[in-house]
Amino acid sequence: MDFEEYHEDLIDVLKQGGTYQSICEELDISRTTARKYLSELKEQGVEYDEKRLGVGKKFFTLDEDNDEEYSLNGKDNYKIGVVSDTHLGSEGEQLDQLYDFYEKLVDKNVDFVLHAGDISDGCEIYRGHENHKIPEAIGWQRLENYVVDKYPETSEFKTLAISGNHDTRLFKKTGIRFVKEVAKQRDDLEYLGQEFASISLDDDFNIDIVHPAGASPYTLGYRAQTWLRNKKDSEKADMTIFGHLHQLLAGETEGSFILYAGSWQGQTPYLDRKGVKTNAGGWIVELNLEDRLQRIKTELFQYELGSESKNVNELIIDE
Repeated sequence: MDFEEYHEDLIDVLKQGGTYQSICEELDISRTTARKYLSELKEQGVEYDEKRLGVGKKFFTLDEDNDEEYSLNGKDNYKIGVVSDTHLGSEGEQLDQLYDFYEKLVDKNVDFVLHAGDISDGCEIYRGHENHKIPEAIGWQRLENYVVDKYPETSEFKTLAISGNHDTRLFKKTGIRFVKEVAKQRDDLEYLGQEFASISLDDDFNIDIVHPAGASPYTLGYRAQTWLRNKKDSEKADMTIFGHLHQLLAGETEGSFILYAGSWQGQTPYLDRKGVKTNAGGWIVELNLEDRLQRIKTELFQYELGSESKNVNELIIDE
């Protein structure tokens, strides 16, 4: 039997929590097969928590926020802002540029903003991380206060955010969802889920937002292609927005229109070691959904680190 036949049963087991042994017993599969299926599940955007209980023993649980689908039905036309990887608290944060972009979003009358993860820089992500943090954002409680205070605020629209791998470090230690705690204190922020969420704009158009795991791919489009290739056609969203990659890209692949949502973090020693070269900026996406999808128009606001937006590029796709 292949992975798809075990998919739902594996989800059910993870919701209850279990070790490799319990997963193998419940599904009657080998440990090697269990490891393979868990890897394939993560490739599909299902982010489960993994805790080490001792030498050679791990405990897996599924954050049930992954099952949530959010509906924003009711309009034929949408104007959506897209951002990601703002990394507030990092010494490389680009708050002035982010504030400038949000001013443009207000001027452009967007309906809402989608944030594809890592609203914060997290804490203790790597050895020496605190040396590359803003002092008032060191420690989870101080970081939470910092993000609540500093993230761009507006009464014109809401920012709907998933968590990223830096944000979820707190959950892996304590079970507390950092972005959810931040959103409780801000009327203009709403938490969508842990590293993944699906949004339905009407019965015929869906958007997946994902903060995928892993290092930077060898080629720019590879991460989107592999992530989508592992999904059934019926499970692919009309649009897929990727965070984590710190890159800007718009196009179509594997049956989905894709956006790499960019970043608002300058170069840090950690990014240099990872070989990540940040492309700073954000998007405005206009959708005409009257009767069916008529047009996707993307407008890119690209920033040089430490300066105002340098250009605007547009990509229009008519169906």
